Amino acid sequence: MPSAGETVTAISVRLSFHACSILVVRTAPLDPRAGLTGFAWDGRNNAGTPAAPGAYQIEVAARRGDRTEALETMLQSRVDSVTLDTGGAGLMLNTMNGALPISAVRRVM
Repeated sequence: MPSAGETVTAISVRLSFHACSILVVRTAPLDPRAGLTGFAWDGRNNAGTPAAPGAYQIEVAARRGDRTEALETMLQSRVDSVTLDTGGAGLMLNTMNGALPISAVRRVM
C-alpha cells in the first residue's frame, strides 16, 4: 500500500461510498494523475436520489495492470476545540468526526 503523499501510477482510480460496510451506495472515478485531491459527496447514490441518513465508509482503489490496490483516504474537518488527555493520549482535537489525536493530522489548511 502506498504511503501518504506517494504518487501511484494507475490506469484508473475509483472512489466508493459503502453503507453497512458492504453495500456500495455511490462510486465516482477520480483522475489517476491527480495525486492528493479533494472530493465532495453530494449525499446522493448512484441513481441520483438522496442516500439514507447514516454512517458510510469511504474507499479509494487504484487499478494498476491486473492488480487493485487500496489507497489511503483522509477526511477534512474543522477543529472545534482542543483538549489535553491526562490519560496519556496527549493533545486531542475535537471535530465533528469525533476526537482525534494530533498525530492523525496530515495537513493543515
